[in-house]
Amino acid sequence: MESIRSAIQKKQSESQPVAAIVIEPTNYQTGYVASDNFMGELVRIARESQAALIVDEQATCCGVSGKGFW
Repeated sequence: MESIRSAIQKKQSESQPVAAIVIEPTNYQTGYVASDNFMGELVRIARESQAALIVDEQATCCGVSGKGFW
């Protein structure tokens, strides 16, 4: 998480604000799922840096309706 904080701080110090942090919390091929602790820390970092946190979840194929779009 420190590398994420450092990267954001570096950009901000160069007058390049970070608009958003984008994450895909699951990886279908490896079975990786981001932990609650990991996601919670990303939320904190996003709030600290005033960036949006965008969760791009496509691996489970669920939309707002809970159904796939195919």
